[in-house]
Amino acid sequence: MDNVDFLKEVLIALKFELIRYRMAVAALAVLVLFSVLALGWHWQSMYVSHATLAVEVNKIFQPLLKGKTDNSKIDHLAQATDLITSSAVLEEAARKLGYIDDQSSVEDVGEVISVMKSGIEIQNNKNRKNFLDISFSSADASVSYETLKVLVELVVEHHRLATKAEEQSEYEFYSKQVKIYEERLIQSEDAIREFKLRSKELDEDAAQDRVAKLTQEIQDLKLGIQETETKIDTTRSQLGNESEYLGIQGRLFNLKQQRFTLQNELSSLRMQFQESYPDIVSIKQQLNEIDSQIKSITDEYGAHITTFGIGEQNESNPEVLYDELRRELADSERQLKAQKQRLVSLEGLLEEQYERISVVAANQVELADLLRDYNVTKDTHAELLSRKENAEISVAGTKIGQGLTYRVVNEPSFPLGPSGLTFKHFLIVAPVLAMGAPIGLLLALIILDPRVRTPSNLSQGTLQDFGVLAVIPHYHSMFSHRLLRKDMLILSIAAAVSIMLFVYIAVLGLSA
Repeated sequence: MDNVDFLKEVLIALKFELIRYRMAVAALAVLVLFSVLALGWHWQSMYVSHATLAVEVNKIFQPLLKGKTDNSKIDHLAQATDLITSSAVLEEAARKLGYIDDQSSVEDVGEVISVMKSGIEIQNNKNRKNFLDISFSSADASVSYETLKVLVELVVEHHRLATKAEEQSEYEFYSKQVKIYEERLIQSEDAIREFKLRSKELDEDAAQDRVAKLTQEIQDLKLGIQETETKIDTTRSQLGNESEYLGIQGRLFNLKQQRFTLQNELSSLRMQFQESYPDIVSIKQQLNEIDSQIKSITDEYGAHITTFGIGEQNESNPEVLYDELRRELADSERQLKAQKQRLVSLEGLLEEQYERISVVAANQVELADLLRDYNVTKDTHAELLSRKENAEISVAGTKIGQGLTYRVVNEPSFPLGPSGLTFKHFLIVAPVLAMGAPIGLLLALIILDPRVRTPSNLSQGTLQDFGVLAVIPHYHSMFSHRLLRKDMLILSIAAAVSIMLFVYIAVLGLSA
């Protein structure tokens, strides 16, 4: 069986079911019709007023605001949305519109704010990213328009006053902080100045140079003391051999006097006699013996003679050398004493210099702390001064409408008609639902009811292996025909009444 035959059988079955349940179908249709009309009659139409708010960031002064936060990265639309739906703005709008007053309870205020908030709808404009589409819905067109108008005005005014107060507060805060840090900066400068006047020793390098110079002088003085002590020891050693020197000097002096005398005699004899003269020979022998003795003394005491300076120049005055050595010894002892006293003085100065270095180091640490505090205070003061200037520029910019501003692009519109479902829509839907509801229920009954109504039910059921020989049509008696005509007359009258009532309700609803 194709779909067309199946559809014909379903329609035939639907016809019989409509006839069978004609009173119930009519009652259900009337019930659905007037139920929908009643719903539409009591349906509250909403009037929506629309406005567009621009959230703009003017960056004319932005190059001057060094170090200030870049507002372009903040979601200003979200901030505007939060401001519009804030309890403070809604409460002020409700008071301005007369919805609440000072005698209103907290519950009444909360309820009014909740109702107003439920009527607000905010969306980002699809064409302009910095535009907000604001709408307010209410059952009264005037209420919708007036409420949205007041809300938009309050949002713009609240933002302007809040921005002005914020910028002014920021400027006053930074002005106060700048004065505080100016005083701290002056105190730091005074502390450094007083410290430098109080602590003259601040140059650690100069102190180290003086220590190095004193150390070198001490080392040189110690070497001089060692030389002086060596000289004193040598002189004392020489003075200790004075008696030995005088003995050697006497013997040499006597031998040389004898040699001188014999030499004179030899010279006289040679003038008178020959070399072979016995006296001349004897004198020569004596001279040789004397020379031998002189040579022997010289060889034995040559070191002493060299050390003590025994020679031809000193032979006539042997006391002169030792007097000179005594004077040199006295001078060396005085020099050694002076050198030792100077060494003690230099060591004391070196100790004082080391103590001064420790003082200089402590002063350097204290000065470094003062300078660090000064630099930190100076940098902070410069930063605060820069922020104060930025805040001053921001205050000036806010006065002429720069920075972040809210501007009404489209003023709130007065709603000319309701939005959404109206009574007209219910008038259209009511007849459709009145006819569709019973027909839909009967179709569901035909499809879901297992009773056999068409030949196709036999071919698809448990007797599908057997063929259908014939179909016997329904038989209607005379009584059933009279009953059907009577019912149809009643249904026609009811339908006429229902239609007239429907038209009457429709006229009343559309003219309201």
